[in-house]
Amino acid sequence: IVETEGLTTPEVTGPEPAPPPPDPNETTRRVFEAASSALVVVEPNGVIKEANRTALAQFGRGADVVRLDFADQFLAEAERVEGRPTLRAAAAGVEGTDSLVSSLGGPRGFAWRILPLARADGMVDALLLAGEPVPEPVEIALEPDPEPVGPTPEE
Repeated sequence: IVETEGLTTPEVTGPEPAPPPPDPNETTRRVFEAASSALVVVEPNGVIKEANRTALAQFGRGADVVRLDFADQFLAEAERVEGRPTLRAAAAGVEGTDSLVSSLGGPRGFAWRILPLARADGMVDALLLAGEPVPEPVEIALEPDPEPVGPTPEE
């Protein structure tokens, strides 16, 4: 038994506030950085907006490539003449401008897929270039026709 000098009301605490929802941009940023593919986001004119660490490592570049020209950083000199117009055409939605191949970035070069990134109003305001080293060719051996066993229909 506890003796008190008056009535006391027990302290009531409400439920703990719910944690804020996760920031979807934070999740997207982590996916971008953790991707095993080289990812580079460029403006429609080819200026680099961001590049993930896979792209930077594959080409021996640093974070200072941001605001520089994609073609100058990720394409060989002879490939730039074709690369820049391909990027501009991809931003304009021209058919057949969905890839580039660079002789840099690996022993056999690097293949880039170009994906337009459109705003809510449908205007393309950036391009995502997703790249992988060009794999070694795989030799496919055809199986020889099996030797017939027993009499054939021609006999």
